[in-house]
Amino acid sequence: MRLSTLRTIVSVLAVVLFAAHWTDDVVRAISPFGKTSIFGVAILAVWAYGTLVLAERRAGYIIMLIGGLFGTLIPVVHWQGVHINEMAQASGGWFFSFALIMLASTSAFSAILAVHGLIAQRKTQTAS
Repeated sequence: MRLSTLRTIVSVLAVVLFAAHWTDDVVRAISPFGKTSIFGVAILAVWAYGTLVLAERRAGYIIMLIGGLFGTLIPVVHWQGVHINEMAQASGGWFFSFALIMLASTSAFSAILAVHGLIAQRKTQTAS
């Protein structure tokens, strides 16, 4: 598998997991869905655009890097919550926990791959 294809797949997977986790937050009334939710939609749209349309470009790598770092921090913020264990043990808690763990993992991997892409791109430009 080509590295560029792997970058795209991992980043899209992180976007999907972010959306699935956000949906679970809305269902559990952790993050109410309202007018301010447009910012979350914008984050998802920009992250997906950077991954799919700007693939293998510096701007795309930077968007994937920022999205990956952001996605990695979301579970960390949730794990700081007082009621996290209660939510994890409640109905649907397995999905809640799974989505957090997978979001952190795929987002971190996506950020690493984006940094790798930026470094490889820089090496290619300096070699020419």
